[in-house]
Amino acid sequence: MSCSLLPVVGRLLAVDPGLQKAGAAVFQDGLLVRAGIVSNTAPLDASMPARCRRMALAIRDWAWPVGQPCPRELALEWPKVYRAGRSKSGADPNDLFALAAIGTSLASVLLEGCLRDEEIVAYLPRDWKGTLGDNADGEYLVEPRVLDRLSAEERAAIEWPAQYLRHNVVDAIGIGLHRLGRGVVGDRRRVIAR
Repeated sequence: MSCSLLPVVGRLLAVDPGLQKAGAAVFQDGLLVRAGIVSNTAPLDASMPARCRRMALAIRDWAWPVGQPCPRELALEWPKVYRAGRSKSGADPNDLFALAAIGTSLASVLLEGCLRDEEIVAYLPRDWKGTLGDNADGEYLVEPRVLDRLSAEERAAIEWPAQYLRHNVVDAIGIGLHRLGRGVVGDRRRVIAR
């Protein structure tokens, strides 16, 4: 589920979808200008389709407040069920349907007024982060590699959430960097976890 890397002129919205909290990153002309967590405003007892659409709308509203130009491209992570029938995290693979629905809902919302089909790309986790994940101590190895690719100004644009949500923001940034040709795949440097 990947496409060729093309220069992105204008705004790129990169999303690591989540049903309650999603990581989102906005790039302007190839530079990170905002990254953070978006919260779903739907009640927990709302139907799954309603929750997915509400999350898509929350991401849209976060990504371009009134008066801001809308994204010219959307890059998102597409969920993957692994052969063993479980996700890498050990979660129920059925939970991935909601993530796919959020991505589809977001694309639908953006298509209403901003994007064309060819401006929406999806990457499997392995496409943009290779086989990086957590080490034996539970430290997320993707984070140092993603942050290393950002300038000081870009790092200052990150709205860091609570520690347990931090990986969602890092993933959204990593997806955007991959789309821009600045990603972590192919980086074989050894990471020393601190």
